[in-house]
Amino acid sequence: MSDKTLVESVSLTYKEGTKIYTSTQVSRTCKFTSGLAVVISTKNNETRIQPNTACPAKA
Repeated sequence: MSDKTLVESVSLTYKEGTKIYTSTQVSRTCKFTSGLAVVISTKNNETRIQPNTACPAKA
């Protein structure tokens, strides 16, 4: 039995001023698209990026 679980995640790159950052989020790729998104910083090295689109509805 494994003590590890794989979860779907995305790695996002964003720019604030002249600095470029990368953030890994547990989410589906279809929940993000290029463009504006809300970035929430809770600590110096911790961010949460809110999804800025929706996944297509299942048929």
